[in-house]
Amino acid sequence: MKDHGEDFDFIRVRVRGVFPRTGSLQFIDGQRVDEAVARPLVEDPTAPLIMGVDIAHQGADQSVIRFRRGLDARSIPAVKFRIPDLMQIASRVMEQVNSHNPDAVFVDGTGIGWGVHDRLNQLGCPNLVGVDFGARADRTDASDAAAGYANKRAEMWGFMKEWLKVGSLPDDNELSANLKRSITATTPRTRSCWSGRTTCGGTGSLRPTTAMRWRSPSPIRWPSATGPRSAASRKGSRD
Repeated sequence: MKDHGEDFDFIRVRVRGVFPRTGSLQFIDGQRVDEAVARPLVEDPTAPLIMGVDIAHQGADQSVIRFRRGLDARSIPAVKFRIPDLMQIASRVMEQVNSHNPDAVFVDGTGIGWGVHDRLNQLGCPNLVGVDFGARADRTDASDAAAGYANKRAEMWGFMKEWLKVGSLPDDNELSANLKRSITATTPRTRSCWSGRTTCGGTGSLRPTTAMRWRSPSPIRWPSATGPRSAASRKGSRD
């Protein structure tokens, strides 16, 4: 500690019991997350309000609704609940839609999520977009996070990582912990590409650390990952 200081990663982990600033495979470093939590809020009432919905069915998982307006993912509190009935989940989502009138509603359509998506479509949810995380990455609206990820899920994490440089997060321990726990994994064509971009020699993806449960949280619950083309997706209904 005398030689390296309290913020040296070895001291942070082994002595202080906190996350390292960054790990060799860590996709989003802890310092970036902490700075987003501490960053003064930048309000832009003209920016579109984005709503992200991550669906959980049962067990220890919980459904989460989060909001973002421009660089502000802090002002509107997250809504978290454990409801096994998908129709009731859709009703809770519609309550938030009617309360906040978002400009876009991104719903995790992976697995059981499509059931909630289709019910929301029946209920007339405006600006509804279903997100398929297994779909191909296709966003090209930012030079430093252009298409080149293995799939939509990895792409959304990549855009979120860029957003964290300037955005403001709430002081939410669960949110911060999950952001810091995601690490990179690569396809057989890649070796050490932290970002999984094709410029590294192949495409990569993301996987949870062994400390996490198998089902890592969907990036849809971090609305900073969603944007004009983050859907890869189906808007309104599935054909």
